Amino acid sequence: MLFRAHGLGDVERGLAVTPRTLFVVGSIAKSFTVVALARIAASGGLDWDAPADSYLPELRLRRLGNARPVTVRDLVAHRSGMHRHDALWYIHADTRTGLIRRLRHLTPFAPPGEAFQYSNLMVAAAGKWPLKFPADHGRA
Repeated sequence: MLFRAHGLGDVERGLAVTPRTLFVVGSIAKSFTVVALARIAASGGLDWDAPADSYLPELRLRRLGNARPVTVRDLVAHRSGMHRHDALWYIHADTRTGLIRRLRHLTPFAPPGEAFQYSNLMVAAAGKWPLKFPADHGRA
């Protein structure tokens, strides 16, 4: 197998990029997460409209009144009804599981599906599922 890299990984120090250079991918990771979940859903291993906690029991989100549960689709479409709460992510160093468990203490601002609010934490929770691809993964 051939690997190549081009450019500088550290411009200030003049260090070249190598095949092992790590890059921060930022929010593009959300796209990777949703594509992986879509593959699982296409193989019958995930129902977008099932309550998210049926797949991830440690994700226990509070509900407003008699609102329906947050679905997997709500998590990745940024419509869980939860505020961003990025301080949890940035200030409190914790594992992803630890962060997900802390979400139970937060109060939603809207019922699921009724308002958009970009959320790193909700997509991170969605990405916690064990990724099991169909047998034909990697084929064109």
